[in-house]
Order: sequence, then structure tokens, then C-alpha cells
Amino acid sequence: MKSKNFKSIVKASLKSRKLSSGMFCFFVTISFVLIFIAIGIIVPLGQNIETKINRHIAKRELGASMSYTTNEEERQRRIDKIMTIPHVVDMYKDTSPITMSETDGVLRESYTFEFVHRFFEPRILYGRAFDESETGVAIVPDYIEEYNAKEQIIVRINGADLVGKTLWFCDWTGVPRKTQIVGTYDNTDPIFNNKRTILIPYADAVRYEEEAYEYEVKNAPEGAEIRRDHHYIIVTDSHKNTQAVLKEAESVTTCYEEYLSIDEETYNTAFVILLTVTAFFTVLTVLGFYMFLKSNINARTNELALYRAIGYNSKALYRIIMSEHLLLTVCSLAFGVGAYYLLAYFAVNPYLDSMFGNTFMAITVSNNPLIALGLIVGYILITLLVCLSAVKRTEKIDLTVLLRE
Repeated sequence: MKSKNFKSIVKASLKSRKLSSGMFCFFVTISFVLIFIAIGIIVPLGQNIETKINRHIAKRELGASMSYTTNEEERQRRIDKIMTIPHVVDMYKDTSPITMSETDGVLRESYTFEFVHRFFEPRILYGRAFDESETGVAIVPDYIEEYNAKEQIIVRINGADLVGKTLWFCDWTGVPRKTQIVGTYDNTDPIFNNKRTILIPYADAVRYEEEAYEYEVKNAPEGAEIRRDHHYIIVTDSHKNTQAVLKEAESVTTCYEEYLSIDEETYNTAFVILLTVTAFFTVLTVLGFYMFLKSNINARTNELALYRAIGYNSKALYRIIMSEHLLLTVCSLAFGVGAYYLLAYFAVNPYLDSMFGNTFMAITVSNNPLIALGLIVGYILITLLVCLSAVKRTEKIDLTVLLRE
């Protein structure tokens, strides 16, 4: 078949079926955009659930305690035994949160000093993180809200304004603690139950607690016995092994599981529902796309019979049918890609930001080009397969349909 005749046939065919071609393009564009957006939400949501919830350090930690009656030798023996349990990577002393008050009036309410858990890195938003070898340094939340009793309003303090300043804090013992603020962190992570938590090096947290204990013993009434149990954190290599470690560690000392202050079931349920709906919609789209193409080609029985009658073979018919629908599919997909990015930027991402923007689960639609390429290849393959199937059926067309016409 000559190239000139081929182009004329394809062009005339498209012009004669403007309505069906338009409906086909609309279907391809809309279905592509919806599937791409759904997958673009599923991918980052699934990654967040896995990395920020399932693999969260709190899911890998167990608490352990030993009575104040347990001597140091026995405590060390238990620690050594727990460290031999498979999947245990660390065990270190836990400290109680320390309530502090700033003495210069920069911060008016009380704050909690806590150490940074091992194998966990807070997200630094301004300034820098401290090194565990440092002392007398701290990072504060990105923003702090305090209640101004005099004016009866909530005052919002920007944590970045505190970076570089040296503040003095006191705990209940009255001992001043010189603290230099070196950065701010994102406190939306559920590990921070107290939203006014100031993070300090682990060595400082241990020292502050020891000094407070010594102060309490020194100033206790005569004859009073100050008792203190010993608490530890056991770290496992994976959240999948936490329960197994818990069962073995319970035979050594009192152990308990740590919990995230987040309704993880809600996220898991939402992910499963979204994945199911997307899979169902994808199947319907594939079937609809197939049936739409098949119906469109079947409606051209007389035209295809005419091509057969004037001598076109299967290869030539396939070129005609494939070129028409492939052209429509590619144009629709190109338009769908543009529509996707417009919707993602102006509608979907703002909506996701309103839902998750102020939480540690913040997500935006994934713009992974591999996903787009996979969808485009899928649509093109379906088009080619349906066109091939249609050509096979034309071989069985009874050419007497032309005489009946």
C-alpha cells in the first residue's frame, strides 16, 4: 500500500468518526489521569507507612526495668544476657523526662528535656543537629506555643529565633543549666508526646538525672529511704522481630512494649481501601478500554470488508486500524500527562497538604516518570493487541455484506 494512499485513508477515517474518536480520547484521558493520581498517592502513602510507622524506632524498641533491690552486678549480668538474644542490637539506660524552666524570661512555661533515642534522627528544620559528644547544647521545636496569662492569648514563638542563643534552665533542684540552642526540629513525629520537648545529648540527660537523684538523697529527711528502679531501652534490628525479642527478654527481666501515639490502623486501612479501589478501577478501565476499542472496530465491518474486497491484506488493514487508534491513544495520553500535572499541582497536592501537611505523614503526589511510562506502555499495548485481534476477525468477514448493502 502506497504511503500517500495510506495517509489519505487514515485521515478520512478519523474525520468520518469525529464523535466516536472524541469519546475515545476523553475516556483514555480521564482514566489515565485518575489511575495516575491514585497510584501517585498510593506510592508515597505506602512508603510513609513502611518507613515512618512500621520501621519507626519506637516499633523497634522495648522497655526494660529492674528493681532498686537489684545490685549492679546482677543488672550487668541481665544486660549481657539480653544482648545475646538474637536480633537485639543495643540496650542502654533510659532516663525520665526532666521538667525545666527558663530563668531569663525568654520562655515563660515549663519544658521537657529529653535525649535523642539511638538509631533515630529528628528532622532538622533550621540550624544544625548536635553531636552526641557535645554538652550543654540543645535543639528546640520548630515553633512553640505559650499561653500569655496577662493578655490571655496564645503566643507563637519561632524556634529559629532562639537558634544561637544561650539560655539558662533550672529543674526542681534549682541547679542552673547553661544551654546553647543550635537548631530546630520537626516535632510532629509521634515519638514526641510532649510538643514542648527540648532535645539534649544523651550524656547530659543521664548526668542531669544522676545529679537530681543525688540532690534528692542528700536533702531527704533523716531516716528516709530514696528508692529508684533502673530503666532501660532495648533496641531490635527490625520491627518484625520485636515480639520475638520481647518473649525471650521477659524471662530475664521485666519488659514491656513501646507504643506510638498514632492510630496506625487508620493509615493501614486507608491504604488498603485506596489500593483496592485503584485496582478495581484499573481492571474496569482495561476492560472498558478493550470493549470500547472492540465495539468501535466492529462497527466498521462494511468498511473493512470493502478494504478486503479491493485487495488489502491483513498487514495493510492492521496498519490502518493500528495507526488510527494508536494516534488517538498517544494524543490522549499526552494530554492526560499535562492534565495530571495541572491537577496534582493546583488541586491534589493542596488537598493532601490540608490533610497531612502538619503531620509527620506529610505527602505529595509522586511524579515518578517510571509510573507514567508504565501506564503509557500499558495503554499502547492494549491498543495494539485489540487492533491485532480486530484484524484477525476481518479474515472471517463474509464479503457478501457489501452486496446486501
